[in-house]
Amino acid sequence: MINKLKWTTCIALWFHLSIGLAQTEAPENALSNLKDIVVSGNKFNAEKKEIAQTIDVITIKTLKFNSLGSMSEVLQNTGTITVQQSQNGGGSPIIRGLEANRIGIVVDGVRMNTAIFRAGHLQNVMRVDNGQLDNLEIYYGAGSTLYGSDALGGVLNFTTAKPKLKRGDDTSNSMRFSGSAFLRYANASNEKSGGFTLNVGGKKFAALTAFSYSNFGNLMMGNIRDSTYGNWGKRLYYQVRSNGKDSMVLNPNPNEQIGTAYAQYNILQKIYFVQNDNTNHLFNIQYSNSTDVPRYDRLTERAKGMGLDENPISNKFSSAEWFYGPESRTMMAYTLNHRMNTIFADRMRITAAYQNYKESRNNRNYGNNNSRSQMENVDMATLNVDLTKHVKAHQLAYGIETVNNFVASSVNRYNILTGAKSYASTRYPDGGSITGNYAIYAQDIIELQKDLAYLNVGGRYSLNTISCEVTDTFRKYGSFDITNHGFSFNTGLSLLPSRNNKLTLNVSSGYRSPNLDDVTKIFDNTNWIQVNSPNVKPEMAVNYEFNSWNKIADVLTLEFGAYYTYISDFISNEVTSVNGQDSAIIDGVAFSYQKLGNASSAKITGAYGSMRILVGKHVDLGGNVNFINGRRKVANTAPESPLDHIPPMSGKVSVQYFIPKFKSELSLLFNGAKETAEYGGGEDNPDKSADPLKGHTPSWYTLNLRASYDIVKNITVQAALENIMDSHYRVFASGISAPGRNLRLTLRANF
Repeated sequence: MINKLKWTTCIALWFHLSIGLAQTEAPENALSNLKDIVVSGNKFNAEKKEIAQTIDVITIKTLKFNSLGSMSEVLQNTGTITVQQSQNGGGSPIIRGLEANRIGIVVDGVRMNTAIFRAGHLQNVMRVDNGQLDNLEIYYGAGSTLYGSDALGGVLNFTTAKPKLKRGDDTSNSMRFSGSAFLRYANASNEKSGGFTLNVGGKKFAALTAFSYSNFGNLMMGNIRDSTYGNWGKRLYYQVRSNGKDSMVLNPNPNEQIGTAYAQYNILQKIYFVQNDNTNHLFNIQYSNSTDVPRYDRLTERAKGMGLDENPISNKFSSAEWFYGPESRTMMAYTLNHRMNTIFADRMRITAAYQNYKESRNNRNYGNNNSRSQMENVDMATLNVDLTKHVKAHQLAYGIETVNNFVASSVNRYNILTGAKSYASTRYPDGGSITGNYAIYAQDIIELQKDLAYLNVGGRYSLNTISCEVTDTFRKYGSFDITNHGFSFNTGLSLLPSRNNKLTLNVSSGYRSPNLDDVTKIFDNTNWIQVNSPNVKPEMAVNYEFNSWNKIADVLTLEFGAYYTYISDFISNEVTSVNGQDSAIIDGVAFSYQKLGNASSAKITGAYGSMRILVGKHVDLGGNVNFINGRRKVANTAPESPLDHIPPMSGKVSVQYFIPKFKSELSLLFNGAKETAEYGGGEDNPDKSADPLKGHTPSWYTLNLRASYDIVKNITVQAALENIMDSHYRVFASGISAPGRNLRLTLRANF
């Protein structure tokens, strides 16, 4: 059966096809180059040969060719990142077994709000439009030296489209206009997307405006399934509200995941001004917003004591409504770039930014007339000062970062029939919260011997504060202030035995200071309630990694590596009590109390490999494979147990064919099985898997074909057929089934 694909079969396919890198580049740059430029190595442009960290780059050419509907799909399509989904409008990337508030997210050099990022699953990357990106750098492993708290598993560094001045050989006095536009349709989710980018460029002034809009209908899952798992994933029935009463209705098409539709739009505005040869200014405004985003996994949770059957009369869901309110992200940033010739620095970059996040959680239990809406508003002010200085063999980058979050949390619980209001707790302190992060860092790339050996060393110190005002007497703790210190370092050696070989050894650390979600959140799950607890210490991770990159005869690239990460003071749920009680009765249901604490340690080991071959002038074979294992220990004397968030083996194989005006790709994206014995804590969501009692996610693969053709100079048509076999599958820990057979059509125009 299609879902019975074993990991040994995947590996056999991988070697048989002589695979290569999943992030396919344009044909003229089909093989990775040690001279490729990245910014994630020291915050300024550096060549890959000098960097000891493992960094992948997804370019604008790859993004446009793949023409995927969301950032979730972009990351899943790499084969190196697993993306958990609780709803169609969400996607939580897992990098080396760590996700959510244990990875860093940076947009145009500004870190996203992390004050209320939770440890479970996050959908915030979905508010970044992949159609408005210039590139995406994926930084693997602990990266707190450059990016601060949370960068334990890695960093997603997004760079949006840049304004362009007119060409230097253009001597006219007029401004030059250029741009692009696209329309896209995909049938599995009835996606209808469109957008444009307009650039106005002069000699010293340029402005870029971009807009996109996407409307997604209910997502259709694959129809071909393994009978071993019965109706797993099928939407047999759904909730409706009629005549003032909740009721269950049979779904005429169980493959339609009713409750997954949403829409989103994104706006990008940049203004670039060159003051002189040494100084330029960039103004950057970004805004994204969505409609209500239904939380599909919660909408399909059965009420306690209810088994799975096809009778909508006897079977009830726990929630009648569960959705995120419109999720908006606003960023306004100013960046000053200045070249100087002083003893302290050659270049200076100052970025001051303001961000605002709005989100809400809205739910109502099935058969209950009380609706609750928890609303969060986060204002965030950041200042980054980055400097670089070249002194003989040293490329020194150093700077400071300040981050302040102002969080307002409110709640509204009311009867939908009478309008009568009743008590409910806010998710975070009701009197407001302020978090602060103040850091200094330094990173040096030392040329031990030109084109032969480079040493990367760096360190960062951070002071982190939380101040909360609590007026709600029902919370376990009142108002409080917390101060934590964080320190990280990295030491890496990059060796180049020849111009086509690179060996790296790297030791890096990362830290995660507790945020509001760790110390103040009030949260109810299906079986327990998490109460606030300010006595949480920072997590500390140390990562050891070896990597080998080899280019053979200009047609073959081989890369493989291994890593080990140890995390001390690992934050996880612990049993607790409130006022001497270990549980509470809410609406007739018993809930135990839990809190977050540092009782655990964790270790993660992993290995990865990739290969790429150019066959003649027109064929490119490529792919990758990744293995991860994670273990957790509650106490020094306790036995080890599986760590949650650890995805199964994953990878991608592909073959590309390209000639002038035409490019095509046939790819196989695959995941191994997540076996029952490897399921960790609740974040693995065993109840959403094929075995809702013990947990089991079957292996899966999808066969995908896409092509792009330039019908005239400035017009391109694209077509893709994804999940050709129409397989039913779920990505590990997801509460929603993946798209079935999906026809994707795109029209692009440049002017």
